[in-house]
Amino acid sequence: MQTLPFNNAVQEVSYNAPSKDTLTSDQLEQKSRRIGAMLQNYELQRRMHADALNVSSNSQKSNTISSVSLC
Repeated sequence: MQTLPFNNAVQEVSYNAPSKDTLTSDQLEQKSRRIGAMLQNYELQRRMHADALNVSSNSQKSNTISSVSLC
């Protein structure tokens, strides 16, 4: 019985074998900046969505209050 890896190539199995996907310090810095920008964008979108929900719920509350006071 013979088995082949998915990519049909032999991989190093030694713990000390150099990895081909080693990132340089510049690449790590760029990756860190991209992750930071994504998190910042997410937080801004979350705040905008929360503000939009607060505005709509406040307007609904004021409409409910004004209709109750008219009765």
